[in-house]
Amino acid sequence: MRDSAPLTPPVLPDRPRRAARPLLAAGLGRRDAYLLTLPLAALSLLPSWLGGPPDAFLRVALPALLAVLAGAFVALLLGRWPLERVLMGLLTGLWLGLLGRVAFVLLAPGSAPIDALALCGTWIPVLLAAHVWMLGRAAGRVASQLALGAFVLVLLVCGALHPAFALNTVGNVVMQILLASLVALGGQRSGLLRLRREVREQRLGADLTGLGDSLTGLPDGRAARRWLRQASPRRLEGLAVAVITIDQFHHVEATHGEAFAGCLMAHVARALEGALGDDDTLSRLGPSELAALLRVPDDRAARAACERLRLRVASRPLDGVNVTVSMGIAVYGGEGDGLTLLAGAQDALDDVRDAGGNRARLGEARRTVVEDMTPELRSA
Repeated sequence: MRDSAPLTPPVLPDRPRRAARPLLAAGLGRRDAYLLTLPLAALSLLPSWLGGPPDAFLRVALPALLAVLAGAFVALLLGRWPLERVLMGLLTGLWLGLLGRVAFVLLAPGSAPIDALALCGTWIPVLLAAHVWMLGRAAGRVASQLALGAFVLVLLVCGALHPAFALNTVGNVVMQILLASLVALGGQRSGLLRLRREVREQRLGADLTGLGDSLTGLPDGRAARRWLRQASPRRLEGLAVAVITIDQFHHVEATHGEAFAGCLMAHVARALEGALGDDDTLSRLGPSELAALLRVPDDRAARAACERLRLRVASRPLDGVNVTVSMGIAVYGGEGDGLTLLAGAQDALDDVRDAGGNRARLGEARRTVVEDMTPELRSA
């Protein structure tokens, strides 16, 4: 067997600068989108001013909400503070205003409850759903749960002070708002899960989405082996299997800890995924091993693709730790099944480890093709 020579990344010429394009033509970033949205949110406060003389709560709350929106706008415009921190402050101010309004309507005598709730109640489901848009899936879910809990707490306090409100029209409207909020949260979560599943199916194929690895989000070894075991010879044509291991993984785990080793695995998985083709698949085989299923025309293309993956990982250190990977490659040649192909790649990987790692190597069964290559092709 012959090792692949390390590749030197080509020096690319400087690209000419693109002409400046209008903001909308170039696409909006998150910060730019909020800069356009906040003035619209400020306009939504106008009906409260135009609906008649403001009550005692609105005389204090409306200027305060305008100050919150203006402060968030200035903070986003200056860009000196983290975006998530600005958005969290904005959401906190909006929720205090909404919950305070609901409490005032339910408790203050002589107010116009239905009209007042109509102006603010519909924004509660919107804000609950907006947490995920603004803060991300994990932080947004926690923020939505906290906000929903605060809303329920306000209703319980109001019900304890005025038990009759739950049986009148005002109580009916409030309960409808609460139910609409729950539907909004449930529908958003269902939509996110469905979107993630559809994206994974488009990227990996429906046959590799049944089982997943919680750390990397990739299909795990059971899913990959099941697909290889069930794949027909026709589906295996033009397929290469590359078994990839992180060099010195156990040493890194012993010196930096298990948490850092997990981050290292996720880091390598992201780097490899970013260099895969549309028809390629990545899965996790073990604590330090990954498997790439590559659609390639021949052995030379398989090795070139793996060298590209190897160099991509090597060019992306993690917290000062230089990461390298070793690869064993096997290309389907019409004999055996998918599991045989996987075993051939693992045998080639064992040889790479014995040779010191940080390289890619084709399996023994495919050696004759590589031996017939010219030196230029062998170093491609």
